[in-house]
Amino acid sequence: MASRVNKTSLHPGGVVPSFEHTEIEEELHERANIDYDRVDIISNPSVAALYEDALVHETGSAIVSSGALSAYSGEKTGRSPLDKRIVREGSSEGKIWWGPVNKAMTPEVWRINRERAIDYLNTRDRIYVVDGFAGWDERYRLNIRVVCARAYHALFMRTMLIRPSEEELTHFHPDYVIYNAGAFPANRYTEGMTSATSVAINFGEMEMVILGTEYAGEMKKGILTVFFYEMPVKHGVLTLHSSANVGEAGDVTVFLGLTGTGKTALSADPRRALIGDDEHCWSDRGIFNIEGGVREIYDPSLKDYSAKYYISKNASVTPNALDSLRRKSPTFTAQFVTDLSSKMWFLTRRLVLLITTMEHSRRTLGGEQWVFNPS
Repeated sequence: MASRVNKTSLHPGGVVPSFEHTEIEEELHERANIDYDRVDIISNPSVAALYEDALVHETGSAIVSSGALSAYSGEKTGRSPLDKRIVREGSSEGKIWWGPVNKAMTPEVWRINRERAIDYLNTRDRIYVVDGFAGWDERYRLNIRVVCARAYHALFMRTMLIRPSEEELTHFHPDYVIYNAGAFPANRYTEGMTSATSVAINFGEMEMVILGTEYAGEMKKGILTVFFYEMPVKHGVLTLHSSANVGEAGDVTVFLGLTGTGKTALSADPRRALIGDDEHCWSDRGIFNIEGGVREIYDPSLKDYSAKYYISKNASVTPNALDSLRRKSPTFTAQFVTDLSSKMWFLTRRLVLLITTMEHSRRTLGGEQWVFNPS
């Protein structure tokens, strides 16, 4: 029999604690064996709550003079393209262009890494669940759930994804789930591992697992990768790593290019409305943003895209950009971060020729930015 607690003069008999689990907790327990009796599962927390948890529990976090949360991403301050894998499984095997970019992972290794990530999450005192939409066109929208151990990661994805209404969150069921156990390494002796970092997607199980890197951009680009697969294969919609803006006459301009080639800077035209600065789809209706309206601001003098300032309506995150703990001023000229100029990964057969042509043209034209107007 459960012991009674909170005995007061008003309630001398105390109360019996309730052990009812929420719908999200039940789903996580069923799907991933998350220990909901031991781990505090914080579902869709507010921005304020995530700020507080980051400041209390995560070393290197601070609120800077602009009001943004400055967070440290650990040893990895950029994406890890050599450590990305896609699971070779029946439903997607014939639709992926396998090779040096789209590297295969066996289902057996996937299960090992997934179990390793779940085991790590089950050792935490608290984990966060963030639910959101990817894709503004509701015909092609994907429901994304992020399960992570850091408030920084939760705030980042809360900022990046399209926020559901309270009603939509009530019975939210994900299409894809991201398990981010980035503070815990992969076993580098596992077959096919090139390091202690592993970022893998399983299109059959519709899940993504992150080990060995706390760089939040892996989740963001992981969702873009999902759209590179889902949109052309299932819907005949083109996914683009691009920025886009629109003029008063409804004329849309799309800027294509690899990371660091100027998409964000060129799309920030004061005479035109911004659609988005990094991830878009082109359907029969036009261009729509995959992200929830995120802007990235950075110092254009930087060559390695080291510091970005991710902004939404009521939250912002500045990774690796605190110049002084005393002054708490963000700087976008930090030199201690690594190069983020990584290539696209997990391209489907339908997209690879387009991307290859773009890369070749960028080299032959000396880095000239491609711009075109969809009609």
